[in-house]
Amino acid sequence: CQKFRKGGSKPIVTPGGEKPPAPKSDLPERLDRAMISDGVARVKARVMACGDKSQAKGQVKVSVKVSPEGGITSVAVTATPDPALGSCVASAMQRATFKKTQNGGSFGYPFVF
Repeated sequence: CQKFRKGGSKPIVTPGGEKPPAPKSDLPERLDRAMISDGVARVKARVMACGDKSQAKGQVKVSVKVSPEGGITSVAVTATPDPALGSCVASAMQRATFKKTQNGGSFGYPFVF
């Protein structure tokens, strides 16, 4: 019965002493352009509303980091014509969600107002 009990076995180790590689995941390795576009599209109306509240015109660039689970880990404004507009855009981008991946990803994205 011992060999059928869960949790009672030793971890598998190869003859060289290292653990075997983890099984391949069917998730994409990292974010691709289509995934980024889909995620940004979900918050684009909220981002554009920031421009409606601001008199500033120009481009706001954000640098975004995404976790493997698809959540935002950080948003940094890299360029903005107005700090308040940049802050609003960053806040809106915090609400974006993306498809799950093995490694997450990061990207820069420009919004033109």
